[in-house]
Amino acid sequence: IESTDNTFETTLEESFIHLNYLGTEESPNGDVEDKTTRTVNVYKITEPWDSPDDIDWDFIEDNREDTPIATVVIEESRLGGTKVTIDISDTVRSWVEEDVPNNGVVLIDANEDEESLLPLYANENPSVPDEYPPVLQVCEKEVHVSTSTSSSSTTTPSSTSSTSSTSSSSTTTPSSTSSTSSSSTTTPSSTSSTSSSSTTTPSSTSSTSSTSSSSTTTPSSTSSTSSSSTTTPSSTSSTSSSSTTTPTSTTSTSSPSSRAPPPQCSKPEGGSRVEITPSSVTEIIVFTEGEDPNTSPTELEVGNPPSKGVTVTVLKFNLTEITELQENNDIWVTQSNIFLTVKGTEGDTWKEQVTKLRPLVTNPENVDTTPGELTSTDNFEESTGEFPENKKVPGDDKKIYTDFTTTIHKWINPYSKDKNEDNNGVGLVNEYTDGSPDSEDGTLIIYYTVDENTDEEHVPKIDICYKEVEIKECTKPSEPTDVKDVTAVVLTKDEDGNTAVHDNETLSHGKDLDGVVYRSVIKFDTSTIESTDNTFETTLEESFIHLNYLGTEESPNGDVEDKTTRTVNVYKITEPWDSPDDIDWDFIEDNREDTPIATVVIEESRLGGTKVTIDISDTVRSWVEEDEPNNGVVLIDDNEDEESLLPLYADDDTAVPDEYPPVLQVCEKKVPISTPVPVTTEIPRESTSYTTVTTPGSAAKGKCDRLTNGEPEQVVVYIVDPDNTTVITDVPQGENYTDHYPNSVRCISDQPIQQYMCYDAQGLCKKQQKRDEYGRIQTICDCCKPEMETRSHSFDCWGVKQTLSIKAIQSCNCEECGTMTQVGENELSYGRRAANYLLL
Repeated sequence: IESTDNTFETTLEESFIHLNYLGTEESPNGDVEDKTTRTVNVYKITEPWDSPDDIDWDFIEDNREDTPIATVVIEESRLGGTKVTIDISDTVRSWVEEDVPNNGVVLIDANEDEESLLPLYANENPSVPDEYPPVLQVCEKEVHVSTSTSSSSTTTPSSTSSTSSTSSSSTTTPSSTSSTSSSSTTTPSSTSSTSSSSTTTPSSTSSTSSTSSSSTTTPSSTSSTSSSSTTTPSSTSSTSSSSTTTPTSTTSTSSPSSRAPPPQCSKPEGGSRVEITPSSVTEIIVFTEGEDPNTSPTELEVGNPPSKGVTVTVLKFNLTEITELQENNDIWVTQSNIFLTVKGTEGDTWKEQVTKLRPLVTNPENVDTTPGELTSTDNFEESTGEFPENKKVPGDDKKIYTDFTTTIHKWINPYSKDKNEDNNGVGLVNEYTDGSPDSEDGTLIIYYTVDENTDEEHVPKIDICYKEVEIKECTKPSEPTDVKDVTAVVLTKDEDGNTAVHDNETLSHGKDLDGVVYRSVIKFDTSTIESTDNTFETTLEESFIHLNYLGTEESPNGDVEDKTTRTVNVYKITEPWDSPDDIDWDFIEDNREDTPIATVVIEESRLGGTKVTIDISDTVRSWVEEDEPNNGVVLIDDNEDEESLLPLYADDDTAVPDEYPPVLQVCEKKVPISTPVPVTTEIPRESTSYTTVTTPGSAAKGKCDRLTNGEPEQVVVYIVDPDNTTVITDVPQGENYTDHYPNSVRCISDQPIQQYMCYDAQGLCKKQQKRDEYGRIQTICDCCKPEMETRSHSFDCWGVKQTLSIKAIQSCNCEECGTMTQVGENELSYGRRAANYLLL
C-alpha cells in the first residue's frame, strides 16, 4: 500500500483489523457461567522480528509500547461467527506515511488475572470453510498529483487494499458481505451455492466500508444471493461476477458514511457539552499580503499560491453562551475541538505544510497586511495548536480536526474570568514543515466557510466540554484586598530520611513515585491589611489562599493510573522565621499546630490551570485583629505513605505567562468609626411610585388601585445632611446632590424592594363640575392619591450597614388633588344650564 505512480498519490483515511470471532471455547463442565465479557488492548511491538521463531513471551513483554493503540470490548453475549473490527488508523498511517517500522501488534487482555472461557478468533490459515483469516482493511483515497480542486480526481475510500489474499477461496470474505442484501440470510451449508467466480478481490471487497453494518452478521448470512448480485465499487447495478472493475475507474467522491464520525469532546462528570454551531461564527476574514481584508469570503483560504501572497483566515466564534456563565461561577473547559473540511486546493507547487492555530493579537481592523508582516507576532500570537501535517495534497471534502483547548483557555480562563483575554479570533496560518519561509510559493488550501450553500457537516465549528464551579470570593459590601507579597518554600524528605529545602520551586504535597515526600510552606505579609485611618475601621470577613493548580507531574512511564485524588491539610506554623534559610523539615515538624486550620480535596480529574481556594478566615482574623504572630502555614498531604503523581502549584516566583503565584485574598468591610444610628426619613420618596398615573391601557380594574411598578429592585437613597437625619430618595434627573450636599452619602438597599404606584384605570377619580342651588358652578377635582406608610429596610451606605426608614405606598384613594387656581371669570348663563369649565 505504499506504492504510487505519476498520476495519483495515495492518502490513507482509515484502517481496520478484521478478526473472525468464533465464540468462546467450550466449557469442560458445560457451564455457561464460565463465559464473561472481556476487554482486549492492542499494543504496537517496538522491535523487529521476521518469524515466530524470533519471538517469545519475554520478547513481546519487553518490546511493546505501554499505551494501547486500540481497545475493544468482546461482550459475553456476542454471537460467534461475527466480525470484530479494531481501528488502528493512526498506526497504519505512521507505518506507511511516516516510515515508522511495522513490527506488528499484540492483543493483550485487559484483565489477565480473571479466569473465564476464552474468546476465539480464526487464525491466518483457517481450515474450516466458514472461517476467515485476519484482514487489515486500509481505506485509501487517490488524488491527482497535479490536482487543484477537481472533484473528479478522487476515488472513494472504498478502493481499499487488503493484506490477506482470498482470491483462491470459494467463499466470500467478511469485507464483501456488506454489499449483499440484508434479507438474503442462508444457513452455513448454503454457502456452497456461491460459485467461486463470485469471490471478489481484496481491492473490491473493501468497498463495503461505506456500509459495514455487516460487522455483526453471522457467517450464515455472508452467502446471500447468486454471484450475479456482486457489485463493484464503481457500479450501482447488479452485474455478473466478471463485471468487477478496478478502483481507478471510480469518479464519485467518498460517501460520508464510509468515514468515522468526527470525535466529540468528553464532558466532565457533572459538566456539559456545547457545540458552537455555524451560526455562532460571528466573523470570518481572509487576509492576503498587500490587499484589503476580505470580510465576506466564500471560502477559507490558507497558504501562499504563486498567484497571490501569503494568505491567512481568521475565525471568531461567539462564546457568549459560556462567558456569561462566568458571572457567577468559574468555568473549567476540560476539552475543546475545532473542525474544518477541505474544499480543494489551488496551485501546482506542493510543499509539505501544517495549518496552525494562532490567536489574533489585535482587533482585525488593525492587522498589518504589509508583505512580510502578515504572520508576524505583531498580528498573531505563537501557535496554540495545529492540525495534522499535510504530507500530500489533501483530498476534497477531507475532514480535519485538532484540539482547541489551549486556544479557548485564553478567552475562557479556568483560573478566573479576570484572566480572560480579548477574543479577537484565531488565525489559520500555514507553515512549511521543512522550515522554509512562508514567502515561498506553495499551494493554497481551501476550506469550506459558513454560508447558506454549504452543507452543515462541512462548515467550521468547535465543541466545548466544560464544568461550572462555584466561586469562593468576597461578597458585597466587603471589598477584596489581594496580598501578593509571599514567600513559598518546598520541603522534601526521601526514603533514607534525607531532607532538603527548595526555594523557587513548584509547590506540591504528598509522596511521589520515587518515595520522596513533599510539603509546601507559604507565608504572606499581612501587615498591609492592618492599617486604618481616622474615618474607617477595617473589619475582616473572609480570607482565602488562592493557589494556581497546574495539574500533576508527568508519569515517567506515561501511566495515567499513577494519578489519584489527594487531600491536603493546612497547618499554622507556631515559631517565627524570616527566610528559607531559617527553616527545614524538622523545624516545621516541631513547630506546627497539631490540628489543621483547613482541608482541601484535589480530585484526580481536576483540570490543570484552575484555582484551588483554601478558606483560612479565622486564622487571618487572628493575625490581623488579635495581634497573633503570622508565621505562615504548611501544606501537608493527608496520606504521605501513598505514592502517586504529585499535584503541582505555581510558586511565588513563577515567570510563566499563564501561571499565577499564590495570593491571599482578604475580604475587608470598612466601617466608620462613628457609625450613625438608624434614622427615619423625613422627606417622602419622590418617584413614580407616588405619582398619579393616568396612562390608559392597563388591565387593572376598580377605582384608584395600588399596582406594582415593575419588578423588585434595589433602591438608591442619599443621606444629605451632616446629622444623618434627612434622607433624599430618587435624585431628580439632571440634578447632582453632591453639588448641594458635599457630605452626602449614597446608600443602596441590601435587598430588592417592591415599588408601587396608584392608578385610576377607569377614570373614576376625575374632575367634576356642577351648579349649586344658586346656579353657580362648583368644580370638584379628585386625584388617585397614595396613602403613605413608613417601612424600615437595611441599606449599605458606602460600606456601612444602616437601617433606614423610607415611605412607601400603603393604599390608594380618590382625594382632592390640592390647591386650585381660578384663571377666568365664573360666568353664569341663565339661558341654559351650562357654563365654561374652570381651567385648573
